[in-house]
Amino acid sequence: MLTLNLYNEYFTIFPKIKRLLGKANRGPQAVFDSLANGLKGLNIDFKINPNLTSPAALACVLSGISTLKWAIGQKLAGKIKTIIAGPNIVVSPNDARAILKSSEIDKIIVPSRWVKDFYVSQAPELASKIHIWAAGVELPEDWKSEVGGRKSEIDFLIFNKVKDQNLKNQIKTFLEQDVYRVADVKYGQYNQQQYFNLLERSKNLIYLSESESQGLAMFEAWAYNIPTLVWDRGYMEYGKHRFSGDTASPYLSAQTGIRFTDFKDFKDVLPKFLNASFFPRQWVEKNASNKLAAEKYLEIITL
Repeated sequence: MLTLNLYNEYFTIFPKIKRLLGKANRGPQAVFDSLANGLKGLNIDFKINPNLTSPAALACVLSGISTLKWAIGQKLAGKIKTIIAGPNIVVSPNDARAILKSSEIDKIIVPSRWVKDFYVSQAPELASKIHIWAAGVELPEDWKSEVGGRKSEIDFLIFNKVKDQNLKNQIKTFLEQDVYRVADVKYGQYNQQQYFNLLERSKNLIYLSESESQGLAMFEAWAYNIPTLVWDRGYMEYGKHRFSGDTASPYLSAQTGIRFTDFKDFKDVLPKFLNASFFPRQWVEKNASNKLAAEKYLEIITL
């Protein structure tokens, strides 16, 4: 029977300290939790951050450069047979002294198609190793089934991940002038339960981010049957690199929401958004539950 050894950044000391201080990034942990919960639902045995006392067939390093370095060392010492790396290791395959180019890594996981294309553009030799896998989300039982018809306190919740507040302020002022009830949440300034509480009270989500490898907070909104209006400027900038594509909303579809490119486009798109029919919860049920995500992960690592 397959037993998985799952590793994350908390295997090493400094990320552990950051977590205790409340400075850890929620995204990688949410991805890790999704896989762990999905595997539990499938009754698959796994261990979290085990110190190896005997040779292990498989080490899945979901996050942490230091953890991946440790796993590579263990493989060189004959204690690990296979290393699966990702999806939360580096932004570019050339980061961290190009650690993902290590020959000891057998497969690389990335969250979406555009990330794979970006990786291949920067390191073509990795193309055959890269596999696309998106984390799933929990499906809350207390969701409201009718999109747009829910009784709520918030018409539009603005999820803000950009430093420049100009676009957020323009949108908020415009909506409030039309007597919509608006709330906003700043990325990194809330905990998981606070965000879920806001989703329970909201009809729609406006998502502002320069780029998203997956957009897990969007998935969480869709699980509550909340459609999203997503700012997508159409490119990602990282250092000297600029990459085009669906970089802010790689999994957005006609079932889950609509994109806009700037404030003028937002005003043009808003009536279409409000009059459209969306089925975001249904999309998550068919594509992105924790159990489905775990099944897909198992398919990739056992290829």
